Amino acid sequence: MKLNSVYLLCCLFAFGCSINLKKGITISKEEEMLRKRVNSDYQRPVYHATPPVYAMGDPNGLIQYKGVYHLFYQNHRPLNDSVSNTHWGHFTSKDLFHWKEQAVAISPEDPWKQCYSGSTVIFNDRPVAFFTGLSGKYLEVPCIAFSKDDDLNIWEQYKNNPIIAQRPEGLSGGGFRDPYTWKEGNRVFMALASSTKIGGAILLYSSEDLVDWEYQGPLYQGTIEPGAEGELFECPSFYLIGNGKYILSYNKLYSINGKIAAARRPVYMVGRYENYRFTPEYQADLDIFNESWAPQTFKDEKGRYIQFALSWCGRTDDAGWHGVQTMPRQVTMGEDNRLRFNPVNEHLSLLHNHRNFGGMKLTPSDKNVLKNLKGDCVKLRVVFEPGYDAIKLGVIVRKSDDGKEFTRIYYDTEEKRIMVDRTHGSAEGAIYKNDRFERGQVELSDKEPLVIEVFLDKSVIEVFVNEGAAAGITRVFPSKNSLGIDLFSEAGSAEVSSVEVWDIEL
Repeated sequence: MKLNSVYLLCCLFAFGCSINLKKGITISKEEEMLRKRVNSDYQRPVYHATPPVYAMGDPNGLIQYKGVYHLFYQNHRPLNDSVSNTHWGHFTSKDLFHWKEQAVAISPEDPWKQCYSGSTVIFNDRPVAFFTGLSGKYLEVPCIAFSKDDDLNIWEQYKNNPIIAQRPEGLSGGGFRDPYTWKEGNRVFMALASSTKIGGAILLYSSEDLVDWEYQGPLYQGTIEPGAEGELFECPSFYLIGNGKYILSYNKLYSINGKIAAARRPVYMVGRYENYRFTPEYQADLDIFNESWAPQTFKDEKGRYIQFALSWCGRTDDAGWHGVQTMPRQVTMGEDNRLRFNPVNEHLSLLHNHRNFGGMKLTPSDKNVLKNLKGDCVKLRVVFEPGYDAIKLGVIVRKSDDGKEFTRIYYDTEEKRIMVDRTHGSAEGAIYKNDRFERGQVELSDKEPLVIEVFLDKSVIEVFVNEGAAAGITRVFPSKNSLGIDLFSEAGSAEVSSVEVWDIEL
């Protein structure tokens, strides 16, 4: 959770009242009209979780309970009001793709004016929600609410909130937000995002009854990076994964020239956890395009670690909605002690109309090698054989017939990076200011093939590289009929061993 205006612009959404939409949900006539307009927007994703109207913010409280997945998320109203009440919106699903809108789960109750980011934990066999409360007296403090039904639609906020009224005595800095919780034995542990005079920090507390909390010290203390004046962490997740390693992920914000969000990105670290302290051994960017925010990871009833993150917006308020979640990504540990991010297997049931173009050799002069392939809701899997001499090789998507609009996803062999070139992603160049080359580091050996999986979902492009060694999401807003898909190589040739395409339908 972050409180600056850039964040609030990208995470606003809530419900109104007076017209019954479905059981437990009422909306205003104004919102009813807005929903009709939003539903006809050709840029709206199909299989990514997307707000009905207004905007979607951080994923919160992710949990599977009695077979049902619950996606809570930040929502406000209206889009251009940065001081409006902040709630937890609520979606449910049995397969992580077919989401049903539920009534707002947690709303501000006096004295709370905002209910910001947090998590859930099972305590005494019932889910308990931990959220960040904001009021005139408390800048940001951890609060709790208890579920009162199996559908997690009814919540009762603890009458003595906040559960911790202030930061540890004598601790300099700021921030006391985004509680992430887990259980160890009979104790509940809570990590809170913060900052100190020497850098961002994750503070650790524990309790046996959710009322009396013991401060265990900093789970992790960061240091300010060169060139930054200050640092703040947000939205932590902490969990044990394969090979006996622990994972700590969080948002990292920097203060430059007095602006706290001048530089920001989500990161993850692999390391050890002993005596309530996390010691990192490796750190990497969580999203190779740096276009997502507030990643949260939870363990489902199958024992899988599943992660969602907010995808940044890129549109004006005129659209009536913005913000989407990434595809649900299963997080696993590779033999190299690096994380792998792959779409959960449930996505396979959405694939239809499989086409296999086989292998081919690409040269810089080749055009239309996929024979007029078109689509804006597809999965594309391309395998490039090792030994290519091209400097750039990859795919072209959302291409217009006149070639004026297109987006390229490719591997730069000199930079050793996966790149997304959106400079021609929309004929309306002001969307990207014609200067957007998003990229992420991906090291490949000389004998390693390059596997690029691209998921198109209208305005969303989500990319997975080499079986989850890297993942990223971005947004483009081309014209409705810009549907062309192709391959390319630049400054050299490349051998392609297979090209497979599927349509995606809910």
